[in-house]
Amino acid sequence: GALFTAYLSASLITKNGKPMGMLGIVLDITERKQIEDALRESEDKFRSITEYAVDYIFIKDKARKYTFVNKAMSNFLGVSEKDIIGKTPEEIYGARQAGVIKEVDDRAFAGETVNEIRSLVVSGKKFFLSTIQTPLSTKDREVVSIMGIVRDVTQLKTTEEALRRAHDELEKNVEKRTR
Repeated sequence: GALFTAYLSASLITKNGKPMGMLGIVLDITERKQIEDALRESEDKFRSITEYAVDYIFIKDKARKYTFVNKAMSNFLGVSEKDIIGKTPEEIYGARQAGVIKEVDDRAFAGETVNEIRSLVVSGKKFFLSTIQTPLSTKDREVVSIMGIVRDVTQLKTTEEALRRAHDELEKNVEKRTR
């Protein structure tokens, strides 16, 4: 025989108050247990990845309400994760900035994977954010939510702009000297 994980249910059979035997059911739940263990392992991996990521990670439902945000995103916004969950971008960023977000959300909900850099004002400060958003679908390919990974590239964009200005200034100076 082989060892297996089982669910056991047993009942005592009595006659005139005397035990006569037992009736039992043994159900092999090995496959179910393996599936539960694999799911738990997958959830642990997801939790570890999102918990320690420096990028902002989120999931939104069809109503555009956040159903998941990682710690990096809550830190960026300066509020707790529970203060974001269940809210829409309009409630978090205000109508004007939510319009920028909605355009990308709509494309992802339409089935497109969006990968672009966009600017967004958060708490009065302008940020440049590299955003990847993708639809999450059922096995029937119905988009039920979207997931996004966002990286703050403000420093990179600021440095690029400073380099461009320095290059332009250098070009002007070279042109003046060569006349």
